[in-house]
Amino acid sequence: MFPYQRSVFSSVSPKHIPVIYRVLETMPGVLSGWLFVCIIFTAYLHNARTAPHQSFEL
Repeated sequence: MFPYQRSVFSSVSPKHIPVIYRVLETMPGVLSGWLFVCIIFTAYLHNARTAPHQSFEL
């Protein structure tokens, strides 16, 4: 599909697989954490813009 995938997979040795698996395992937690932070931050900015006196209320 992608030309760079073949070179990536050929350079990965079996001892790298646990590291890759651990990274992929923690990735959803990291992404959902960042998504949560972004949603909170966006809601905070929206509240601060629409109602300045309510900017600290969640």
